[in-house]
Amino acid sequence: MGLLRAWNEVYFLDLMKISLTKKLADAMGMNCESVLEDENPLFCWTANWTKVWDNRRTEDMIVLVNYATRFIVAIYQVKRKDLKNVVEMMRSAIANTLLYMSLNPDLVKEYMRLVSEVYFKSQ
Repeated sequence: MGLLRAWNEVYFLDLMKISLTKKLADAMGMNCESVLEDENPLFCWTANWTKVWDNRRTEDMIVLVNYATRFIVAIYQVKRKDLKNVVEMMRSAIANTLLYMSLNPDLVKEYMRLVSEVYFKSQ
């Protein structure tokens, strides 16, 4: 937990920054601001909205990739109407995936505390 806290103090971060692809930003109806300066890549993610299979009628999914670690989180069965709750979906998916990968629950809790707010930006 000390390492995350040190990064937060150095970068003064309390936001999780998620870069949206144009496709996902359009689907969410968002007009995002451009990239911010002094970003800590550990707290930055890229999000894309895609289909699981191109040749079948399937549900869409959101794929998140962490800038620093290239850690991937996938959120399956996302419909356009679900995008109104996308912030909570992303936060829950990130936390649950980290826990599922057997990371220390206290470390995951501290990471999620440090990124208490989600900020969307354009790529």
